[in-house]
Amino acid sequence: MPCAAQLRAHGAELACRVAYADVRGELRLELIDLAEQIAPGQSVVLYRDGEVLGGGLIRAAA
Repeated sequence: MPCAAQLRAHGAELACRVAYADVRGELRLELIDLAEQIAPGQSVVLYRDGEVLGGGLIRAAA
């Protein structure tokens, strides 16, 4: 599902897509736009068409 991710409180929205959700409810996000210095424990908020889809904490970054 295409959406936008915001990784910093005043950061730009980055194009991304939700690749899949596992049985624990964890999502895998694939960023289309490049982002630097993503760290485990960092917050992320997902948007689509100006509406908040949800948010969570980054568990791992590759």
